[in-house]
Amino acid sequence: MGDHNTRMQELCKEVDNLKGSMATVVNSVSDLRQLMDTKVGKVMDEIKNILMGNKVCIRATRGEGKPVAAIPDGD
Repeated sequence: MGDHNTRMQELCKEVDNLKGSMATVVNSVSDLRQLMDTKVGKVMDEIKNILMGNKVCIRATRGEGKPVAAIPDGD
């Protein structure tokens, strides 16, 4: 009977250790997710800025999008 109690204690201790390991994994995944969200956001902003810059350059070469002060008023 003593062997069963000892084994139960060992198994309970092992379960507790696994719970602790699982909590560590969950926290690590959460941290990684936040880091990835931040990085993806920065990359998306950079892509948007590049595309907007290209759009301005294309408009400028076509003569579109001139500032109002540069447009003759017909006088």
